[in-house]
Parts: sequence; structure tokens; C-alpha cells
Amino acid sequence: GFDTLPDCRDDRRVRDRRFLFYAVASSEQSCRPPHTSRCAACVLAANARVAQKATLVKFGNPWPHRQNAFTAWIGQLCATYGLDLNQLSNASADASFRRYFRMTRADGSSAIVMDAPPDKENCEPFIRIAKLFGAGGANTPQIEASDLGQGFLLLTDFGWTTYLQRFNALLSNAETNIGEIDRLYRDAIDALIQIQKASRPGDLPDYDRALLDRELQLFPEWYVNTQLRQTLTGAQ
Repeated sequence: GFDTLPDCRDDRRVRDRRFLFYAVASSEQSCRPPHTSRCAACVLAANARVAQKATLVKFGNPWPHRQNAFTAWIGQLCATYGLDLNQLSNASADASFRRYFRMTRADGSSAIVMDAPPDKENCEPFIRIAKLFGAGGANTPQIEASDLGQGFLLLTDFGWTTYLQRFNALLSNAETNIGEIDRLYRDAIDALIQIQKASRPGDLPDYDRALLDRELQLFPEWYVNTQLRQTLTGAQ
């Protein structure tokens, strides 16, 4: 909705979105006083500055050089998707080079931003398989916005509570919660069946010995070495 806002610098209507995106990247050159409260360049430049401040601490290592690209990309999505740049937090990480951040929306809900460096991760299989499993009935994240060239995705958020956390809470009084525990187990089994039924030959690679070996290597590489900071001996 910014294409009809006036630009303070020459008081014209903004019609070229490329200019708006440039305003995000060049926030120091936003406009001269007097400012108007609905100045497109000022609004986007302010968003960029807030985003840069919010991500300065959150983004951190191991890719601080990606911060500027991340800030500019997410800053231009805030108005469209109701994102609050002041509410950015680490969401989770997995056994890959991908990282996930959680952002709060204006309505109180949240969204997930994926950072996947394109020289280390390919987002295309993630999108393709999410659509494949989703079409089969499984609950998969929806892709709201993407920049595959830079490795950024905006995803729907499944929330803070994991299955394990929910189970642990219910098991504290298992006799009373047996009905809910049973429902969760059945839901998980149903999801596995839906995923299996959606996995048609040719859509996904066969789960062969080579793939199994790569999966098994995640334990020493990502858990023992990275998380525990230990190294296994040959005997171990």
C-alpha cells in the first residue's frame, strides 16, 4: 500500500516500487524536511533502520555479512505482512546451515523467517516437498514470500509449543489426560501415513544406503562435535 504515498523530496506520488526498495537500502538519503507523516521514503527508511537495529544483535555469527541483505529484504515486507521489526527473536535451528527467526505480526500472531545461505543450502527442495506433503494432507509451512537468490523465506508459524513439550505437560497427569495423549499419538501416526502416501516414486529420491549413511553422520557432526564440542575416537 505504499505506491500512493507522497515522496517528501519532490512531493510527487510514488509509482515505481523500485524507488521504494532503493529507499530501504539508502535510508540515510530518505528525504529533506519538512516531512509528511505519510512519506513513503521516510516510512520505508525508518523500517530499514529499525530492522537493522533489531537484527544487529539477533543475527550475529556465523554470517554477519548477510545482515544487511536480511535487513533490507524483511524491511520491505513489513507493511504487506504486518510484521513488527521490533519483535525479532531466534526461533530454532536444525542440522543444516539454515536458521529460523520469529517475528510478531500486528495482530499478535507470528511468522517465521528462514535464512538459508544459497551457497550452502538450496531452498527449492524445501518449497517443493512442503507443497508435496501439504497436498497429501500433512500440516506444512506455507510460503508467504521468498527470495531464492538470497536464500530468504517468510513462512507461516506453527507456534512455540513442540509435540514433546505438550506430551511432557500431559504426562505429568497421564491418567487424567489419557484422551488427549491418545489423540496426539493418533494425529502423529496419521501425519506419517499422509507423508508416506504423498511420497510418490520419482518425486523424492530413494532412501538408499548412501542417504542413510549421510543421515547417520549428522549425529557425530552436528550433535557430538557442534553441540557437545566433543570428538569421537575410532573405537567409539
